[in-house]
Amino acid sequence: MTETLTQLLIDLVATPSVNPLFAGTRSGPGGEAEIVHRLEERLRVLGLETWIVEAEVPGRPSVAARWKGSGRGRSLMLNGHVDTVGVEDYERPFEARIEGDRLYGRGAYDMKGGVAASIAAVARLAEEGRRLAGDVWISAVSDEEASSLGARAVAPRFPCHGVVVTEPTELQPVVAHKGFVWLEIETVGFACHGSRHERGVDANRRMGAVFSAIDRLERERSSLHHPLLGMPSLHLGKIEGGLGPSVYSPSCTATLELRTLPAEDTGKLVERLRQLLGEESSARGEPMPRLEVLLERPCLETDPGGPLTSSLVRALADCGQPSSPPQGVPYWTDAGIFREHAEDVILFGPAGSGAHEAVEWVELSSVHRTSEILYRLALDYCR
Repeated sequence: MTETLTQLLIDLVATPSVNPLFAGTRSGPGGEAEIVHRLEERLRVLGLETWIVEAEVPGRPSVAARWKGSGRGRSLMLNGHVDTVGVEDYERPFEARIEGDRLYGRGAYDMKGGVAASIAAVARLAEEGRRLAGDVWISAVSDEEASSLGARAVAPRFPCHGVVVTEPTELQPVVAHKGFVWLEIETVGFACHGSRHERGVDANRRMGAVFSAIDRLERERSSLHHPLLGMPSLHLGKIEGGLGPSVYSPSCTATLELRTLPAEDTGKLVERLRQLLGEESSARGEPMPRLEVLLERPCLETDPGGPLTSSLVRALADCGQPSSPPQGVPYWTDAGIFREHAEDVILFGPAGSGAHEAVEWVELSSVHRTSEILYRLALDYCR
């Protein structure tokens, strides 16, 4: 099993699956179709029932597979994404080179190591002929690095009691992360020659009302705190406006990200910002800026004492793996989407470094340890 798992991970890293959003001259064919179809064949050969799940965008498939139980226990899904970020600054990104206990290559850490560990865990159940009380599922999804097309297609179609998203967590249990919402705010002016001050209206200066509204919203949220996630946050990611020094700007657009806590209602948060924009603009005698929601993603929050987390804690102890109490992480994952369709969702995966960086690696021993822990978790949770 050890050699098989290592070879599986090598094969996954050696198969280019760069998300089309990050495609470049060195990306290979791009997209997830090749790796998804290869995984479907591998899972089918193991004896699992398999499904190719098409997303709302053609050519962006995911795969789901089931090791069927008796139907009398809890169902479990082991999930991971197979798309990666770009490779333009990465030397030999698909070589899958092993040095000591490290396997290098794009996606090794984020997160083909977790996908390989999940497959090996379910393969062991199949090879041993272990039929548990509950079904054990595998899903390898597309597009986590962009719009989560895969998770949004798989999660509602194959709901399970528990989901483990095998993002790299350094072999520590994670039960919470923030959500986020991306907003676009536009102010409007009137373009004319810079010498015609009596006619020109500067949209860039009208951003002052936007800045004031954002400051007020930030102050209002400053008292919020989550025991695992800390405070919410916001920042202006991009501001674009103007045509040149001698032209009054006809429009100015700002892109804003709000990182949200589980206790926050995103819809109410957006409406509060809209209200503040109206107040600040009205006080200046200016028109209301345009506010548009570009993208919204939910938080993850799972009971740290719930059945799935408890099964993981027992599996960690059975394997002699030191662990911290369940924790939160600052980044977002597909777990937020799966949480909308499952009773419990947690993150757990291998150790390594270099996600989205020019050098990426995963610790091989931690991949094998992850697989063993997932196997024991399934035995405990699906009984």
